[in-house]
Amino acid sequence: MTRIRPKVQIKWLTILIILIVGVVAILFTHYDAPLYQQTVAQVEQVHNYGKTNTTDEFQNRDYQENQKLTLKILNGKDAGKTVKAQNQFSGSTATDQEYHPGQQIFVHLGSQKLKASSIMITGFKRDTTVIFLSWLTITFLLIILKFRGSMALLSLVVNALLFMVAIELDVHTNFNPFILFAILSIIFTMVTALLIFGKSKETVVAIAATILGTFSAILIAYLVLSVTHQRGMKFEMMDYVTQQRLPLFLPEV
Repeated sequence: MTRIRPKVQIKWLTILIILIVGVVAILFTHYDAPLYQQTVAQVEQVHNYGKTNTTDEFQNRDYQENQKLTLKILNGKDAGKTVKAQNQFSGSTATDQEYHPGQQIFVHLGSQKLKASSIMITGFKRDTTVIFLSWLTITFLLIILKFRGSMALLSLVVNALLFMVAIELDVHTNFNPFILFAILSIIFTMVTALLIFGKSKETVVAIAATILGTFSAILIAYLVLSVTHQRGMKFEMMDYVTQQRLPLFLPEV
């Protein structure tokens, strides 16, 4: 028993340190608005009104609704001031967003800072959410998988770099996006399996199962799209895409 207690204490100490680091990081990002050059505001009150149903040329049904927002400026020379802003969102939230009290957002005040018509909402302040999810992921990986968890984190970093390279190739070349990302998915699988399992039978099984499962999913998606003639797929929501939509959708699968 005397040999086990130190190990138990070290384990609980590690967990406590991870928890403290996570709480400190989350609290820091929640109150770090003064560090931003962009104007950050917190949503204090929301009033929704004017809901209208819409149907587009593709017979997709949706609705639009307006919001009156009361915002409190958190940084800059206008910190502490309360302003009003307008927002419009759709039920699908494909190209817009509904806001709720307590959320922090980026805003552009314009020339007439206190008028709602001159205030433009540019998006969410997401650093708290990103830090929380990252901390949660890292914590579970390290606690559950231990050494393999650290290797999984390394594979995530390597895969992210590879993905950025693939995006650059897709944007600046005429390479077929389906072939490009199919090759990338195979590389992802091999890198992750080798880093986590090393050179072993587990690696071969993991690579084979992942590749088989991935391409089975793509085949099913292609068959369903072919049988249904792509009905129900709201490709029109991809108006911002500058490439053909179906070849880009399949790699997303």
